[in-house]
Amino acid sequence: MKTQKFALLIALFSLFTLASCNKDKDPKAASKTDMISSGAGKKWKISSMLLTYKAGGQTFTEDLMDDDYMDDCDKDDVLIFFSNKKLESRAGATKCNTSDPDLMGEGTWTFNSTETQITMIEDGRSQTYDIKELTGNTLKGEQTATQDGVTGTLSITFTAL
Repeated sequence: MKTQKFALLIALFSLFTLASCNKDKDPKAASKTDMISSGAGKKWKISSMLLTYKAGGQTFTEDLMDDDYMDDCDKDDVLIFFSNKKLESRAGATKCNTSDPDLMGEGTWTFNSTETQITMIEDGRSQTYDIKELTGNTLKGEQTATQDGVTGTLSITFTAL
């Protein structure tokens, strides 16, 4: 009899314990808009920019962050993505000219319907990138263009600040 009461107590305790467990649902995964922007603005800085192209049967890759292509004063500039689809380009701490304004440009951004491309329109110039990776800390995109018969792919990586 004691064994049955003990077994019943164990069963009731187990049932109570299972019923009282707080089974939180998995947190909702962040949307791509949440990953790239915020209401107050999410800042991104270019951390890598490579141009790959073929010429004369050979493939070449140029590091556009190299000093031969980009001045130090441009390397710390930031893009700010707002959740209302607005975009700002701002000078970093190192300005090319001390009299340059902090706000260098304004525009908009949007995803295509499948959120596999992002288009940024700033001061009337439009650029569309295929999204290769998007997390809360990294945005990698590619853009392919042909000029004078040479096709090149620009691979750009932004890092969130």
